[in-house]
Amino acid sequence: MSPSHSFRDIAGMSPMRFLRDTRLEQARNLMLCGNMRPSEAAAQVGFAIAAHFAREFKSRLDKSATDYLRRLRFHERCLRADTDKQFAGAGAGACNR
Repeated sequence: MSPSHSFRDIAGMSPMRFLRDTRLEQARNLMLCGNMRPSEAAAQVGFAIAAHFAREFKSRLDKSATDYLRRLRFHERCLRADTDKQFAGAGAGACNR
């Protein structure tokens, strides 16, 4: 049994796919928690070519890294606004998207 084949049996994916998925997850975390731009996060986790990162990110998450961040930050602002209103006694529901 080859090492690649046994890895696939254990992890359920090829070593290259595992590495790519791990890098994409690390880049996503850097963008969310480290406030990095997609190109910065891509370089930080080992994607030498930003276009390759963009293609892989979109392939895995069905949207570009920029759109992904925009949407999450929008929802984060809505949650913050709802929380602020709750503490002010105005109730929830400012963002219904």
